[in-house]
Amino acid sequence: MVMENPLINLTEIMYTLPPKIIEQIRAGMVILKTLGIVFIIYVIYILFKIIIDFRRGRLLKTINKKLETIEEKLDTLLKERKKKERKRTNFS
Repeated sequence: MVMENPLINLTEIMYTLPPKIIEQIRAGMVILKTLGIVFIIYVIYILFKIIIDFRRGRLLKTINKKLETIEEKLDTLLKERKKKERKRTNFS
């Protein structure tokens, strides 16, 4: 049994179905199309979110490095200040 043209068979089946069933099939198709569009929008949203999070992560790393250098400089300044205060109190 060889099916020569399956599209013709589908159209024949569509014509033999009652109108209520055809309307339900159309409503189902609209729902499926809507879900497909929503899924595509969600995937685009996820891709943008990944890109933004990646950039944000890089920015946070650079800020963290700069903050560490600032902390190191402050530590050295505080050590120098404490040394100067010790010298002052020793001479007094």
